[in-house]
Amino acid sequence: MELLISASYAVLWVVVVAQTVILLGVVRIVAAGALPRRLSDTTQGSLAPWFFAVDLEGRAVSTDTIAGRLTALLFVSPSCPTCLTTLAELHAIKHKVMGHVLLVCKGSRAECGLIAARYGISPTIADESDELSLRFGVLTTPTAVIVDESGRIVSHGTPVHREDLNELLRRSQEVTGDPVSA
Repeated sequence: MELLISASYAVLWVVVVAQTVILLGVVRIVAAGALPRRLSDTTQGSLAPWFFAVDLEGRAVSTDTIAGRLTALLFVSPSCPTCLTTLAELHAIKHKVMGHVLLVCKGSRAECGLIAARYGISPTIADESDELSLRFGVLTTPTAVIVDESGRIVSHGTPVHREDLNELLRRSQEVTGDPVSA
């Protein structure tokens, strides 16, 4: 019986030490400021965060390259069925969209390349490390972030169907006064 009690105390101390190590790790991350930013950092009217990436065709894409024109950053994931619906809807109306669409694919370059080719969207960025998604406060896909000519976020939402995309574009037009039709 004493052996059983001693063994249970030993196991209990192992659990306590493991939890302490985990807690210290969390405290270290919080103290270093390494937690991802929340959506509140990228609310309507706020300045879009600075970014730099290389698209699937090897071209540099940054805040500077989208400056001066209405741009929709569409965040998708290859494993997201809703994203595929959104991409099909965007593909159906892309000839009507005045502005620029930047596809940010949260997956490998190969998976993102297949999506870009299938739906004919360029430029496409493979956000393999989720760095760009975190900068824009994107936690789920699909998410569209629309940035106006002055670099301010005018819309942040979850489009699924053509009506959702049209609504995001319409709201952007109301804010910017630009002639966006979809």
